[in-house]
Amino acid sequence: MAYLDVNNICVSYGRNQALNNISMKAEKGQIVTVIGANGAGKSTLINAISGVLRYSGKISFDGKPLPYPAYKAACSGVIQIPEGRKIFPNISVAENLILGGYALRDKSQFESRLQAVYELFPVLKDRKEQAGGSLSGGEQQMLAISRGLMSNPSLLLLDEPSLGLAPLVIRDVFNLIKTVNAQGVTVILVEQNAKQALELADWAYVLENGVFVAEGSGEDLLADDVVRRAYLGVRDAT
Repeated sequence: MAYLDVNNICVSYGRNQALNNISMKAEKGQIVTVIGANGAGKSTLINAISGVLRYSGKISFDGKPLPYPAYKAACSGVIQIPEGRKIFPNISVAENLILGGYALRDKSQFESRLQAVYELFPVLKDRKEQAGGSLSGGEQQMLAISRGLMSNPSLLLLDEPSLGLAPLVIRDVFNLIKTVNAQGVTVILVEQNAKQALELADWAYVLENGVFVAEGSGEDLLADDVVRRAYLGVRDAT
């Protein structure tokens, strides 16, 4: 059984079926990417895995059924970094990080987790007394990821981490994802920036209208003509 095993899940919003019998896997230590257009169901998939949304079907993690709702999933080591960052803008950087440690399974690790985050993001240590909302967009994304890392996750779910960021900042965010993964954290990355997401991926899925239409290694999908035309802006030669 895979580390994360999603089996035939369905999610509906009223009469609108957002996900239709979706199945996917992630092995321990992998970066698995899901790409697709707006409205394809990418965020719905992340929210189902993290326990934010109800679903039919089965999701298992590390050999056990993944608990529902979200706070139970978080306490099992599954942490979501939501789209749009959603930090707490009116409290300090340090207070945001303290709240991120709520799901830490071993509370004695709190100080070591805080120091590890500050080593990864020295700018956050420098600005720990500033309100979260006073940070730049890139720094807020760093804070959102750091808040998630405070709980020492085993599986990190990233929903559109490059959204609204400048190209140079996007590069830094993707480098950060590689660094976090190299530390042993399995990553599910939902992302519209298809090229960079696929370059990062051990395995990847293409989601369209609530179903997967392609899957393969990131390298293979980068070379796939259909994916290149639909998601990478590559046009046939005339």
